[in-house]
Amino acid sequence: MDAPPPVPPAPDDGHVPVEHRLLGLDRRTIPLALVVLAIMALYLVVVPAINRNVDFDDEVRAGDVITLGNGITFVPPEGWNLMAGIREGQEPTSGVSGNDETAAVADGGVTITVRASGYDGTADELLDQVDRVRTRSDAEPNQAFTVTGPRTTVTTDSGISGVSQAYTSATGEGRILAFTFEGGRTGTTPIGLTVTIDGSTRSFAEQARAIETLIASIQVEEAGS
Repeated sequence: MDAPPPVPPAPDDGHVPVEHRLLGLDRRTIPLALVVLAIMALYLVVVPAINRNVDFDDEVRAGDVITLGNGITFVPPEGWNLMAGIREGQEPTSGVSGNDETAAVADGGVTITVRASGYDGTADELLDQVDRVRTRSDAEPNQAFTVTGPRTTVTTDSGISGVSQAYTSATGEGRILAFTFEGGRTGTTPIGLTVTIDGSTRSFAEQARAIETLIASIQVEEAGS
């Protein structure tokens, strides 16, 4: 006599058996939920707390002015960390600066990088060049680099005009600014200056005033000054 055909399993109606429930929740999903909550706590509580309590390597003091050589300077926000660059008055004893100078400061999840180099073109052309480089970059976590909004004109307190462009990336948002001018103390060499500001959306908003103050402080010493 043939065996009876197997009984197909009952369709899953989404009901969670009593033995798998805890306070009305499916106990089988609790470990995964705890992992998600732990990761959220790490990024929202633990990491910011560590950042606030870790001593800076080179804290910016009141009155510090950062120089990129050739008469180009800016004033970083007090209390930020000087990651790269030279304070005015601490230039190399030779007094010789390279063709490419970089300074960077950071605090509260925002990093501002200022670069000066020889560049013979307009501020818009320089910004185009920076956009192309960042869009093609595979070496940094900015592969999702996307320009947002129109370009705007920006002018420092000393009267240097340039262009500014906002963007978003895989790590947050930011701005890129470009300035071009004739050679500072030399008065003849075309120079391009870029300011790149990276940060999370929240930290970018929290540091907005400090960012604008740094940008406004950029100045170039005129030839013969």
